[in-house]
Amino acid sequence: MKTLGMTLLVAIVAILGCTSGVASSEKGDEAAGQADSTRSHRPDPPDIAAEGSNKLATRAIAGDQTPAFSVTDLKGNTVSSDHLDGKVTYLNFFAAGCGYCLRKWPHVESEIWERFKNNPHFQMANVGRDHSGAELRGFKKQKNIQSPLAPDPERKVYLKFAESYSPRGVLIGPDGVIIEHVIWYDPKRMEKTVDTIEMELAKLKK
Repeated sequence: MKTLGMTLLVAIVAILGCTSGVASSEKGDEAAGQADSTRSHRPDPPDIAAEGSNKLATRAIAGDQTPAFSVTDLKGNTVSSDHLDGKVTYLNFFAAGCGYCLRKWPHVESEIWERFKNNPHFQMANVGRDHSGAELRGFKKQKNIQSPLAPDPERKVYLKFAESYSPRGVLIGPDGVIIEHVIWYDPKRMEKTVDTIEMELAKLKK
């Protein structure tokens, strides 16, 4: 019983880390309720591109023009909506205390960053929801993160794409249109994202 209790506690902490900061307003509570209801009937992480903007507190979906944003990583490199022309852009929104985010990290590093980092038509930023630059430097050292980390301490960028829940992967095409917006982590869904990035980059070679 003690082991079971500890397992349940760990699971609860992981979920809270991914959903922390859900608005306490009636709108936020309603969105959280919708998300919990949807998740209880769906074993796999949903593809927001197919689900619509009313699912899981999402504000920007596939087919939308990306909202105006700008993030600067720890090395001073900026990814912004003003400089998307000719680039395929991947934004990975995360929280350091989120269990789903931590599960996703090794795959973001190996399957996306290491694979595409040398392509001049690809850019990426891991946007730390609620995190300062100092916190991300500590996280980078602790987890040996190699891909770009960008602080978003006041959620100014995050809130343009979503109200709550992490991780979120937003893939943006060179025309500034969102190609996909995926929440949580699933290996098969990540494979689809990688294939889509490759396909979009191949278009730019023509």
